[in-house]
Amino acid sequence: MRSVSKKARGRIDSLVAVDLFCGAGGLTKGLEDAGIDVAIGVDIDPVCEYPYNHNNRARFVLCSVDALRGEDLELVYGPSKFTLMAGCAPCQPFSKYRLGKSDESDGRWNLLKEFQRLALEVEPTMVTMENVPRLAEQSIFIDFVAALKGAGYRVHTEVVRCEAYGVPQQREESILGLSISQLHHSA
Repeated sequence: MRSVSKKARGRIDSLVAVDLFCGAGGLTKGLEDAGIDVAIGVDIDPVCEYPYNHNNRARFVLCSVDALRGEDLELVYGPSKFTLMAGCAPCQPFSKYRLGKSDESDGRWNLLKEFQRLALEVEPTMVTMENVPRLAEQSIFIDFVAALKGAGYRVHTEVVRCEAYGVPQQREESILGLSISQLHHSA
């Protein structure tokens, strides 16, 4: 896909990230501002390409996450000591505003399984995602967490109030952070 220049970008040595379901790039921008070298952002919406590329150093890749292979991401990560897979799978199927109008027949429902598949194939050092709090009640999320715990990740979830972090919205988001244990990573 492309080589990553740590000298030109990263303030956090040897940490390279990939942003799945990146949209216009808000998460990428925050990661870059925090000193994390985001290599690519992946999204299926071509309308997001211009704002993503205009506002971020990372490169936009127009692709459905379910079409990605682990090998593709391993090439992007290269020899990085630490890797981060970040993503915000579509929240519409899980939002309380859907009023029960979305279920497992909604094609977006299973995109979390694709995120899980890639995480298990690539085994990044860290995985993070955000979504609506209601997702935590769904079996697909419970299975996601169980699969990653089974792969050796330590899991932390928390619901945060967005306005407490300077976001001009009064809403809650569920944040999931996973880190692979040193024992698993060195095995």
